[in-house]
Amino acid sequence: MEKLIVGNPRKNAAPRGNKSDRLDARKLAELLRTGQLSPVYHEPLARRTLNALAASYLAVVKDGTRVMNRFKAIYRGQGLRGEGTQVYSPRHRQRWLEQLKEPGVRQRAELLYLELDGLLKLRAPARRVLLGEAGKHSARKILASSASVRSAWPCCWP
Repeated sequence: MEKLIVGNPRKNAAPRGNKSDRLDARKLAELLRTGQLSPVYHEPLARRTLNALAASYLAVVKDGTRVMNRFKAIYRGQGLRGEGTQVYSPRHRQRWLEQLKEPGVRQRAELLYLELDGLLKLRAPARRVLLGEAGKHSARKILASSASVRSAWPCCWP
């Protein structure tokens, strides 16, 4: 039976100096023969799912923050103090939009509000799916016992 090993180039690098394919092949063959060939790590499928969901959730959160920062920049650029969270609130939006006199800037802000609304709608389901998957992993219990982890990743702990 054949076994395929994908070698980790960082750990299996040939010594510095003159290099050639023949020298590289000889070095890899020697490492394989002696059982010292370091394979590339492939995490289990379940953990890849968790990592993908965490990356998705964090992307939604970061994108929302970027959009909010763009709002602040728009209002600052127009000489308006957009402090606090009222700038984003659907209840106060019209009042903020009315302060933007330039049509192009106002249209940009309107589009950003649509983008923000979409991202905020995605945030809760993305968090729910992430927490559901995280609950399947034994490491969650260990991590949940650490207050520093809970404070660093408040999104992931109920």
